[in-house]
Amino acid sequence: MAGTFGLTIEQLATEMGVSVFTVYRLARKGLVKTIWMGSRKIVPAHEVERLRLEGAPTPRKAVGSVDAPNEKPA
Repeated sequence: MAGTFGLTIEQLATEMGVSVFTVYRLARKGLVKTIWMGSRKIVPAHEVERLRLEGAPTPRKAVGSVDAPNEKPA
């Protein structure tokens, strides 16, 4: 259950079963909303609930990236 304000990036990553880097990448792409609380990035409780209902978004893998090293451009 999300705390009063939400979950940390690390807590959300654990809940989603993905790496912390993946959650940061999703946030950077605007697929997961975050807010700053002091020096920590928090995923607000309403956003955590949205992710639980809709499922975790999947970032597109860039061709030739570390995530998709064997993919070739079309």
